[in-house]
Amino acid sequence: MLQISFETHQDDRCGDFVCDNNENPLTCGSDCKAVILKAQDKTDSISRGQMFTIEAIRELTVFAFDVVGKKKSLCQVYTKSGGYKGYENDSRSWNLVFGKQVQMTNDFHSTLGPLKPEVTIPAGSTQAFHVWCKEGILYKKTKYENVPFHSDGSLMINSGNNNVGGNGKYSGWIRYYSSATLV
Repeated sequence: MLQISFETHQDDRCGDFVCDNNENPLTCGSDCKAVILKAQDKTDSISRGQMFTIEAIRELTVFAFDVVGKKKSLCQVYTKSGGYKGYENDSRSWNLVFGKQVQMTNDFHSTLGPLKPEVTIPAGSTQAFHVWCKEGILYKKTKYENVPFHSDGSLMINSGNNNVGGNGKYSGWIRYYSSATLV
């Protein structure tokens, strides 16, 4: 008997322009589009860390962050699903996805390194991040917290708070990938 399948997408097939779970820009560049998004142009302050959220407009995977710092520093990146309000000091709610010494170039962006594991954010979802470096990272002060300040059509970045009691905009770069075409 002849069976007809109406599936329009076969999982795990490089070349179908859908970035499947086992694909990334290195294993299948035609399907997974890598983006390096500069979150904020200006900085006016320094703190050890910045908490902020990313809202995924379409599914994407964050694989690294760049920061602007002053000197070699122990840096860590934590993440959790949803927002960070009410969880700022709850270490059990956060997952460590990066932690090592990073050699920073004075007032120039430095890549922290790959997140392990990479952080996939489903379309329509919010993911909180806490980027922390012992010797400090630069950020832009703002009056308001949890306010969108940058979007590129795939994600929206919201202002957050820092480790010195104020609000700010993450002033680094976000490295992520998503499907090469909208699905």
